[in-house]
Amino acid sequence: MPLKLNMLIGSLDCLYMFQGTYYCKTDNEFYTIPFDCTSEEDIELTETIDEHRDEYIRLPEKEEINMYGIMEDFIENLTQGKIQDQLYRAINSSRPFKRFNDAIYRFGIESKWFEYKDKRLAKIAIQWCKEHNLEYE
Repeated sequence: MPLKLNMLIGSLDCLYMFQGTYYCKTDNEFYTIPFDCTSEEDIELTETIDEHRDEYIRLPEKEEINMYGIMEDFIENLTQGKIQDQLYRAINSSRPFKRFNDAIYRFGIESKWFEYKDKRLAKIAIQWCKEHNLEYE
């Protein structure tokens, strides 16, 4: 059964929220390990992944995705002017992700951002699938 590309893209978009995210080839599902891996269920999942390494593939680390770089590229592709300047200022301040997010809503360009981000994550997802010889749809 082919991997659902939209599910992979969604998982890539949430990497910062978890210690690790894995794709299981046998059941075609994604599994996340939280930073505070203390529940019995989380510990069992970690042990299962360790015991069946050939069935689970770890998704890229958040640093490999480089969401900050994707934000920079998005800003570069905007028409020069106030919005571009404000977004550059947002990502070069403290809490750049929050400030960028606030700014895209303030300027009403959130749909442009989400479309751009999804296209970039789709490219990363397709490359990841190819690297791991996974069929996708």
